[in-house]
Amino acid sequence: MASYYDEMLNRYKVEEPINKLVYEITSFIKNRRDFNGAINLILSNNLKLQDVVSRTARLTLDDVVKLADLLILKK
Repeated sequence: MASYYDEMLNRYKVEEPINKLVYEITSFIKNRRDFNGAINLILSNNLKLQDVVSRTARLTLDDVVKLADLLILKK
């Protein structure tokens, strides 16, 4: 039985910080409809739009396009 727990602990991976950021960005967009807050998080953490889009499936194409447009305008 100890080998089961050892094996489980060896496979456990700590969540990457970038995934937490992408979750926060997605929450800004989906729950609050706050694109400016999401853009501020992206810029303050030096993320690319590709980092956000490749790590989430919750954003619609319209959300991604609007986020990209506003991000281009802000830069």
